[in-house]
Amino acid sequence: EVFFDEKRPFFLEGNHLLRGDGPNYYYSRRIGAPPRGNAAGDFVDYPSNSTILAAGKLTGRTASGFSVGTLAAVTAREFARTYDTATATFTRPQVAPPTAYGVVRAQQQFGANASTIGFTLTAVRRDLAPGSALDSLLDRQAFTGGVDGLIRWAGGVYRLSGYAGFSAVQGDAPALIGIQSSPVHFYQRPDAGYIRLDSTRTALNGYTLGLDFGKTGGGHWRYDAGFGIESPGLELNDAGRLFNADGRNGSASLGYRETHPGPWYQSFGFNVSGDAEWDFGGIRQFAETQQNADVTFKNFWTVNAYLYQSWASLDHALTRGGPLMATPYSWGSGVRIGSSFGAKTSWNVRMSYGTDALGGEASQLSGRLSIRPANRIEVSVTPSYAREISSRQYIATLDSGRPATYGRRYLFGFIDRSTLSAQLRMTYTVTPDLTLELYAEPFAASGRYYGIGELARGRSTDLTLYSLDTTATPSLVRDSAGAYTLKDVGGYRRDIGNPDFNVLSFRSNLVVRWEWRPGSTLYLVWQQSRFAADTRGALVGPGALWDSFRVTGDNFLALKVSYWLAP
Repeated sequence: EVFFDEKRPFFLEGNHLLRGDGPNYYYSRRIGAPPRGNAAGDFVDYPSNSTILAAGKLTGRTASGFSVGTLAAVTAREFARTYDTATATFTRPQVAPPTAYGVVRAQQQFGANASTIGFTLTAVRRDLAPGSALDSLLDRQAFTGGVDGLIRWAGGVYRLSGYAGFSAVQGDAPALIGIQSSPVHFYQRPDAGYIRLDSTRTALNGYTLGLDFGKTGGGHWRYDAGFGIESPGLELNDAGRLFNADGRNGSASLGYRETHPGPWYQSFGFNVSGDAEWDFGGIRQFAETQQNADVTFKNFWTVNAYLYQSWASLDHALTRGGPLMATPYSWGSGVRIGSSFGAKTSWNVRMSYGTDALGGEASQLSGRLSIRPANRIEVSVTPSYAREISSRQYIATLDSGRPATYGRRYLFGFIDRSTLSAQLRMTYTVTPDLTLELYAEPFAASGRYYGIGELARGRSTDLTLYSLDTTATPSLVRDSAGAYTLKDVGGYRRDIGNPDFNVLSFRSNLVVRWEWRPGSTLYLVWQQSRFAADTRGALVGPGALWDSFRVTGDNFLALKVSYWLAP
């Protein structure tokens, strides 16, 4: 639910009135998300989502510019069903508690330039039994919210926006340990002197704020500058979405825009920008600069190009809770060429290439072709191929490391990845009330690891490489199935497995929609989901897409009918 767009009509309608500017306090796909409890057995029947028992929503806007959105929902207690072959017994472990969600958003628009001020509050409450497995996994209650505002003046040419917010999470100590050590926070980092993982903590509080000023219209020049802060304890992932906290960032941009057509162009522009972030320990996490240019020609063909530079920094997330690790300087560029968007036959092509100081590189070629042979038919295909060699790909964390890495071994290596896919879409309007829609995507990917070693010391990119010579120490021994075993002095031995992979996937949806009377609609859906994986690590080619049609998978048929009760 973290990555796919919301599709449920109940949550889509009026959704913009529940979300403000700034942090993502409310993310609707958290409601009814898959359970998070553990269930183990030889056979496990695990629920794919939490059942929404009841939900209500009120959204609206008055003539005076005041808008309000409120939402309340309750999800059910969920159980998995497991079977143990040794004891021939079934069990029903609880994997999700009853949970209540609440969201309130209010906003007032004022002034001739549509300036706004508003606030958001969210609350999540779980019915957890003290001492239960879920009580050790999930927090008991969470509150988030804040205020935000936007001021426009000079006919909307200039804008000043800002926000300030908070989060407060409470639960048993084991649950708070999980939150502190999650990838959002990484409180367990051994070289972070300004934070520490507290095993007795039962509450976690955080704050966020930001300010941005910019010129968005009037004349040729545009500019923008802003900053944002997310404290280490900020936690929004009960009702909202936050990928990582502990950051203080700044950004600025300057652009030029010509919108009056000339002898050979309709419009053109260019932009330079930069942004960087430091954690609360004063360590720069990243720094990037980018240059963009675009032009639309007289025939409405377009060309867009960019160039970016990422400067060497220190990242506290690469070791997954370990010490800081350096990131190398890298750069990349890309170009997109496209025909007129409104033509019956339209197309675009994208190309990009990038590299870093450690020998990593990435290239991608993709495009889109859309054809409308008749007014009622549209067909499009979007193929994409990418090849990437990442110079420092995380593999695992092991014990018995050196003092330079705080007694742990952080394994990294090169990975040679390839990805090939093709999205096919077709829409056929038989009549205004009857349509046929097809979506299909064959997909293939691979990854092959090499140059494996362990981080030599914190705050560096250096690796102590593992030899493939079994007489050396340390060394990697690989069996006939491709699985690695790390061997070192003193009888040290750890199995790593085979990290290489090949993946094949095919997903499709065929939907027939028939509005058989005004407001009453019938949907017939046929969905395919095919998947296969192995550990060859071989680069993918065009034949892999054809192979994805032949792997095993599931077919799903659904019929949905809605009937409009006329007054």
